[in-house]
Amino acid sequence: MPIRELFHSHFKFNSKSHNPVQKVKDSLDFSEALLLQEPTFATRNPNALQKVQELKKQNPNYLIHEYLNQDWQCFSFQQVIKTLEDIKLSYASPSDLNVHLDNINFVNNIKILLCTRQISQNPYPIRILLS
Repeated sequence: MPIRELFHSHFKFNSKSHNPVQKVKDSLDFSEALLLQEPTFATRNPNALQKVQELKKQNPNYLIHEYLNQDWQCFSFQQVIKTLEDIKLSYASPSDLNVHLDNINFVNNIKILLCTRQISQNPYPIRILLS
């Protein structure tokens, strides 16, 4: 999300162009130039620069639609759980039944770790059934 915020902020507030495609190019060039200066974020997230460079290869119209939509908003896992809880939906799953097979996806030591190492203040713990 920080890359998207940097990209979006430059697009919206700092690009001198009135052409949306040029504004995308300007924003990605700025983001890349900033990350090349190796700020703390870039050193802690070494894939960030690569992500911006990959975005530069994409169609600008796609990037406008996908990343610069004014109604675009990311949600954390906890926010999604809270929203679903408010509408009385306590369980949602993908239609791929293989993801429900914890015994295939997790060995016992990982299942135990996931069940016991929860943040103490977390009102929405991850629940994995041990076999």
